[in-house]
Amino acid sequence: MKLSFITIFICVVVLSGCSSNESMYVEENTILLARISEIEKELEILEEKSMLLDGYYNMALNDLDIVLEDYNKLAVLEEDSIVYSELIHQFIVAQVNGDASLFDEIFTDDVEVVVENDGSISCRSQDPLRELSGYLHYPSRDERYMDNIVRGYYYNTEKKSYCAEIVEYLKAEHEMGIFLHIDFEEIDNEWKISGYSFDV
Repeated sequence: MKLSFITIFICVVVLSGCSSNESMYVEENTILLARISEIEKELEILEEKSMLLDGYYNMALNDLDIVLEDYNKLAVLEEDSIVYSELIHQFIVAQVNGDASLFDEIFTDDVEVVVENDGSISCRSQDPLRELSGYLHYPSRDERYMDNIVRGYYYNTEKKSYCAEIVEYLKAEHEMGIFLHIDFEEIDNEWKISGYSFDV
């Protein structure tokens, strides 16, 4: 009897030990599952932050591309400023003297120089994007012309062309300044004037 009591006692102790081990494993599993869930949430947050950082990085790269593009455009302006200056000089000479053949030389091929019966000169183009506004020459202009100043060169992002802004001074009752905007275009490695406009 003693033996069976001892046997029963040992079985009870072993079984109760198994039960406590089993509950300990369940508790550890619950803790591990909770930690896995926390790590998954942290990973989601990190992925969102990574996507934001990627977006910021791509925006910074895009900004850098724009700055480099602007820098390259300014480098072209600086490099070719002598050519622009010569074209502007020829434009002014043709404008003051009414030299239609010189206008033909300095304008792009799609710009047609038109000489009116009264000697006035204007231009037109089949390209609707070309800005060709105002008379280039009219008979009394050569008497009224005094001087011009090139105010500067710039890149026009809308037109995707290089431009110059010039102030022309004319004799009038009051000395008068007229703003002249000239667009340049490089065609087959040769710079030409592609458009112009006047503003008072």
